[in-house]
Amino acid sequence: MKAAKTIYRPTLFIGNEGRPRGFELDNLFRAWIPFNLGRETIRSLFSELIKKKEAPLKVLMPEFICADVPEALNGLNVDITWYSVDIFNLDQLNIDVNLLKSHDCLFVVNYFGLATSLQKLNEAPNLIVIEDNAHGFLGRDLSGELLGTRGDFGIFSLRKTLPISSGAALFCSTMHSEIEKTIREVQQKKELIEVSVSKTTLRDFSQIIPLKLFHWLLSVKRNLAKNASQSEKLTAESKRISFPGELLLRLDPDLERERRKRLYEECLGLFEPFKEIIKVIPFNEKEIPYGFVFYLVESSKLNRIRQKIENSGMDLIKWPELPAVIESKYSDEHPYKNVYFIPFIW
Repeated sequence: MKAAKTIYRPTLFIGNEGRPRGFELDNLFRAWIPFNLGRETIRSLFSELIKKKEAPLKVLMPEFICADVPEALNGLNVDITWYSVDIFNLDQLNIDVNLLKSHDCLFVVNYFGLATSLQKLNEAPNLIVIEDNAHGFLGRDLSGELLGTRGDFGIFSLRKTLPISSGAALFCSTMHSEIEKTIREVQQKKELIEVSVSKTTLRDFSQIIPLKLFHWLLSVKRNLAKNASQSEKLTAESKRISFPGELLLRLDPDLERERRKRLYEECLGLFEPFKEIIKVIPFNEKEIPYGFVFYLVESSKLNRIRQKIENSGMDLIKWPELPAVIESKYSDEHPYKNVYFIPFIW
């Protein structure tokens, strides 16, 4: 078995001297509230939103979403209405205006770092917009606005885009200072523990260990991380928050953006032989790829593609693990069930 030859390169951090003054993300870092996990953040936010409503909170939720998100709302007084997503136009929000006006809250996702257009929401000014930016850290929309700060609330899951095991955050717009204050007071009572880089260890050995062993170890690591995350309590009883505060002080956003864009371009070249059987999800110049994303046109060719990717020392993941109600609604040929991506941090 050959050793893994990989194009992977680690997240780029500057030295321990810290960031220069005027760092572009300082305002965001000062404003957001630290959490352990994204879904813990979601549950905490919705728990506050429902306090002022006697009737269930009417929430618009995309069908194309990881099951962890709606599961985080289990037991809360919410009424979910599912809306469809066009995976070939993931940056477009195609929801009837009357539906927007008849609901209290819209959950919208910046899929894989793509900036979902919020322009249509101007027609529903009373709608609370929650921007799930788990995939879009460091990205901006075409107007230059930072993803995760465009709605009423923004969810960040930093462990999805940085090589760490824990770390999430909630951004609240100034219109919701009361909710922001309440949640922050709860979180500030917890012990804040610095989390360090932990996801690049296997990659350090990627050039010298056999391919099969390398990918087996990757799969074991991912499953262990998933099981550990599922065992976390999604309640305010947690006394600690593991968060990469000091690590973020050393992140160079410009270098990291360039790293991901270069990886994306290299993946385009890698996939050139498969251009007839996949549809690549494109990005604009402001968006930062969470990974290399594509729709598989011919599912029978999956093994051939997977072998090519693994021979290049990378990993292939099918996304998302759909909610059960959506999984059972559609056949295996449906586009929701044929989206894959190569992560840039594992």
